[in-house]
Amino acid sequence: MVLAVLFVAATSFAQNPATVTTQPVKKEVKKDEKKIEAQKAEAKKKADAKKADVKKKADAKKAEAKKEVKKADAKKAEAKKEVKKAEAKKNDVKQNVKKAETAKKADIKKAEAKKKAEVKQQVQTQKTQQTQRVDAQKANVQKAADKTIGKDAQGRTLYQGPRGGQYYINANGNKEYIKNDTNNK
Repeated sequence: MVLAVLFVAATSFAQNPATVTTQPVKKEVKKDEKKIEAQKAEAKKKADAKKADVKKKADAKKAEAKKEVKKADAKKAEAKKEVKKAEAKKNDVKQNVKKAETAKKADIKKAEAKKKAEVKQQVQTQKTQQTQRVDAQKANVQKAADKTIGKDAQGRTLYQGPRGGQYYINANGNKEYIKNDTNNK
């Protein structure tokens, strides 16, 4: 028990001086805590301000990036329009080339047809001239050998052959003898 009394007395005596020295420390600790709280609040304020500033800058950059994207999209759309215009021009040129080729082919066919007609006409003219020359030669040979005796009712020239027969020259250039009714009687 003595021990318990001693212990109580020692603790109560020890508490008094400790209480006296701990009060200014407590005040100082409270002051320091208030300073720390104030510094925390100041740091938080600065952090919030910096965070807001960073956010503001980020938003500005984001808005600028959006503008750039819009510009790029506008340029892309413009490029697409230009490509469509170029394709339309290309198609127009192709159509014009096709039309020109078709017209050229038609012109060539016309020229070929015209040339064929001219050649055909020349050949026909040459044939006709040659036929006329041959007919004239035949007629000259026949005229020299045979005697002309007049014309018949159709207007054909009549000839008398070497043995006395009468004939005319038909369209083919051949001799066509006339039957004499008086010989048949």
